[in-house]
Amino acid sequence: MKNKNKGSNEKRAQSVVVIILTIMLILLVVGVTYALFTYSKNGTAINQVTTATMTMNYVEGENGLTIENAIPMEDAVGKSLIGEDEVFDFTIDVNMTPGQGLIYEIAAKKTEYPEEQAIKNEDVRLYLESSNTKGSGYTQEMAPTSFTPLENDTTIGSKKGEMLLATVGVTESKTTYYRLRMWVSKDFVLTGISKKFTVTINAYGKDTSVENAETLAS
Repeated sequence: MKNKNKGSNEKRAQSVVVIILTIMLILLVVGVTYALFTYSKNGTAINQVTTATMTMNYVEGENGLTIENAIPMEDAVGKSLIGEDEVFDFTIDVNMTPGQGLIYEIAAKKTEYPEEQAIKNEDVRLYLESSNTKGSGYTQEMAPTSFTPLENDTTIGSKKGEMLLATVGVTESKTTYYRLRMWVSKDFVLTGISKKFTVTINAYGKDTSVENAETLAS
């Protein structure tokens, strides 16, 4: 009898450990998800439905791109880059009820490096495309543009110092596939010193009226 009870106790202890580990894993995943995406709502009003939800998913393991020791290139060449480390794919999923409006922004945040190691903002070009079909049918969302940091926070949520890549209005549930490319401007002067530039991508959203969302969607 003692052996049986001992075995039963060991099994219960193992079950408790498994449950605790599972809960910790779930909390870890949720924590990472919320760290990568910020979603906020406007103040709610009487009879106003504010149940839109939005999530951001990354295809790669990290949410951004790095260029290092890159060769300067024309925009036409940069727009056609297809290498694994040359494009960053991500999706934005919006789930909402009828009569709901949502505005979201996509912003790039650069990583700060010591001046002697960093490529200057004006020497970096970013290009964003979007599609309703995964892996094909991409169209220009933002033309090739040098990294331009915001001077102030936006009302939607993008932060001072980030670069606003796109502002999108949505009035129905949908998934949009995005593809970001980044390269060094053709005017960049090579000096023989190793330099780099890194951006990570964030999305911010706020509920709004259908009319406001439709204005951006049109």
